[in-house]
Amino acid sequence: MHEYTTSERVVVKKSVKFLLLVTLLGLIVSMILMPVILHTSMHYTVLVCSIGFIYTWLIIGICNILPSLIRNNKLILHIDDKMIVRQCGNKESIILWDDVESMSIYKDSAENPISIKLCGNAKKIVMVYGYDEINQILDLIQENIPDDVKLKIWPLNTKALCVLLLIDIIIGSAVFSVIKTI
Repeated sequence: MHEYTTSERVVVKKSVKFLLLVTLLGLIVSMILMPVILHTSMHYTVLVCSIGFIYTWLIIGICNILPSLIRNNKLILHIDDKMIVRQCGNKESIILWDDVESMSIYKDSAENPISIKLCGNAKKIVMVYGYDEINQILDLIQENIPDDVKLKIWPLNTKALCVLLLIDIIIGSAVFSVIKTI
């Protein structure tokens, strides 16, 4: 039996660095594009982009980061020759290897796995992410799953996330412009 451990706090720290970088990139790009698209002054652009940045991080913080930091549960993953078990606090996700129907692997731009999603019958799902040993875990999973499992590999699309944040800031600034004129 193999056991891997991490905590929600470690997972949050990894995702916060990435989200902060993407948000700052979106903020810089929108500060450049907003005066051109909406014909606004630089003072107004800085104000609106700052409000958009704060708004975005309030949503991210309240919905994702704060609950994980408060709980700080241990994430424990057990892998043996019959099943995979993921424990987080009092909750447990279990899938027998024979019940696995599909597997999705999410990879970064360097083709390194970031997370693994196993789907079984009866809507059972095990998500594996945040472990430093993710490559070893992936190898163990691939050794144990049946050969007929549907495999999907998804690249992490950072460009789409940047565009989404940029659109969020621009729409927020357009709404703010409309409210300002009323």
